[in-house]
Amino acid sequence: MGKFLTNTISILLPTIFCFQLNAGELVVLSGDNVNVRSQPNMKGKVLGRLKYGTLASIQKKINKLENINGKSGKWIYVKFENCSFNMACETSERSDGWVFDAFVVRFSQFQKSAFGSKAELHTGDSIDYNESYDIFKNGSFHAESSWHGENGPIHDEWNGQFYRYDKLFIGIDNAGKNHRVFYLNDQNNMCSFARGSVGDQPLCAVGKK
Repeated sequence: MGKFLTNTISILLPTIFCFQLNAGELVVLSGDNVNVRSQPNMKGKVLGRLKYGTLASIQKKINKLENINGKSGKWIYVKFENCSFNMACETSERSDGWVFDAFVVRFSQFQKSAFGSKAELHTGDSIDYNESYDIFKNGSFHAESSWHGENGPIHDEWNGQFYRYDKLFIGIDNAGKNHRVFYLNDQNNMCSFARGSVGDQPLCAVGKK
């Protein structure tokens, strides 16, 4: 996959930022500031906008193919993560609405990813929450997280696999329940949509021997 950044950055997250999808096909927004509408047409009220990399699940769809501003697609009704916990999301308080699917990528379009070297990635490193990934050459990973619960410290571990479509990555645990979205930056590094607490820097993978 190329080189990795050689610095680590700590961030402060309000809670675990993870989206559990219990039903519906998984999609990721491939467009930026995509309108979420109240109806499946251009006359529908704009309820908010979704940023590039937002994770969502399809609840229903309109099978009619349309062409809007030169893009061909269908209208899909999606549910997406609570925006206060998703660094890639910027929209209204609603967590559902109609989106034109020319601006989404379906999970079926992602392929298993492989990397040129081992790496590690920290997506949370603070007093309240810590999460880190050990990434292997075959695209699999081992992740650990810890946080302070009401009754004391809590620790969790899981294994999973990275999948890639163009510059988007999804890290999915082996149970298929927990998902994280990442992206490839201009320096060919895989980074989290969460941002660092120092200078708002991106959190990117670091090479590991």
